[in-house]
Amino acid sequence: MAPLALRLESLEDPDPWIIEQKAFDFLNEFLQPNSTASPKTAARAINELTPMKRRALQGNGEGIEEPDSFLLEICGILIEIAKQIPHNHLSQERFIQFFEELNSLPPITITNPRCTRYFRLIALRIYTC
Repeated sequence: MAPLALRLESLEDPDPWIIEQKAFDFLNEFLQPNSTASPKTAARAINELTPMKRRALQGNGEGIEEPDSFLLEICGILIEIAKQIPHNHLSQERFIQFFEELNSLPPITITNPRCTRYFRLIALRIYTC
């Protein structure tokens, strides 16, 4: 099967958001037909990019975005990537396996009510794509 030529227009900026670049790089490598990365590895890699995980590593969390902002950004990335995978490509199945693994990770509790509302809207958007 032919490799995917995935791209994100936002990464063409001379100074892209480093988290977006990392998420794209993980997913781009994982979704290639010849990739040996497991869906669990890809899901964990994306999970490690959450603001809560990065705050724990950084200590004070200064300069790290809010969880709702991260959710909006990461879901936008996932939607843009999904649009680029042909319906009959083997990577469609790998993408589904990635979401299953992402769903199986331990939940992260967020007390911001905006996050819940945004997540529901994003989930509805993904489901209807």
